[in-house]
Amino acid sequence: MRKISKKGFTLVEVLVVIAIIGVLAAILVPTLVGYTLRSKVVSADSTASDVRKLINNFLTEADAARYGMKLSQTAVCEGEITVQNGTWTLTISDPTVFNFNNYISWDGSGVCASGNTEHAAGDSADDALLKKIAASLPEVEQAYIKFNLKSGSCNALYMTTETSIAVTMLPFNADGWSADNYSWDTVNQGICTEGFIVGTSPELLFG
Repeated sequence: MRKISKKGFTLVEVLVVIAIIGVLAAILVPTLVGYTLRSKVVSADSTASDVRKLINNFLTEADAARYGMKLSQTAVCEGEITVQNGTWTLTISDPTVFNFNNYISWDGSGVCASGNTEHAAGDSADDALLKKIAASLPEVEQAYIKFNLKSGSCNALYMTTETSIAVTMLPFNADGWSADNYSWDTVNQGICTEGFIVGTSPELLFG
């Protein structure tokens, strides 16, 4: 009876295969990581754009009801929204830049829970705005949002899911962004120097 010889891979062949896999991994992994990171930034920018649209839609409705923002070029303020475990909190830096009617006024702050977003009679304008945003984004349970208002509209906004560090380094001025681009972490657009993702609207470009 003839024996059939069994031949396996030599050590050199195994090492060559491992080397090839290593080269492919060195090429593909950074590409895939970069693609994943960019997709997260795009998603954050999209959510920031949605929030900005909601604010502008609310301000337009408020104008029609005569409790909107004053249209003077000197009517400028900032707003800040935090979301912690589903609880939404709004702060307006200067409520005096808004008009007041006999029924609805701005008091500079608002609070609502994710499950309690129905606009009710007697709500301040701040509460109504916050409930409008919270109702449209029920999936958001953790966020920090800051926006700039001037002459009746939101002209710049940024947001992040990182709430342990308030993001205060983005360059707002009275007209929105103080520049058309930003250095970010010096490598990636939408990644701040602390290393977390920030969505912007309008998009604050890397530069």
